[in-house]
Amino acid sequence: MIGLLGLALVTATTAQGHKKRKPAACDSSQCSHSHPGPGHPPMGGPHAAEMRMEHKLEHMDSILNLSDEQEAQIRELNREHREAIQSLNQEHKMAIKALLTPEQQAIMRAQREAMRQQRGNVMPEAPMESPE
Repeated sequence: MIGLLGLALVTATTAQGHKKRKPAACDSSQCSHSHPGPGHPPMGGPHAAEMRMEHKLEHMDSILNLSDEQEAQIRELNREHREAIQSLNQEHKMAIKALLTPEQQAIMRAQREAMRQQRGNVMPEAPMESPE
């Protein structure tokens, strides 16, 4: 009887630090998370990277049963990572642009616009600032 009471107490204490497991959005044995479809975030669009990271976090939680604190810390790490990557990508674009002639820059802009039109993304790209 005392053993059962001890087991119940340990179980209750452990459960307080963790949320209930959420069902996985897909079967991890059959899912590589690299394809769109039911239960998967879209592959493109302005918020696609954020959506993919959130989907991966949900998948991690379904497997690891993360605590609320762990989820918050992972979200913060993901946000910092996303911002660092965006900054690095912008620096990279600017460094390449600085190497190109004005004619080459015009060709590159035209190519980007053609790709955007082909994908159905008709929003104009924000102009790249000139390196200082």
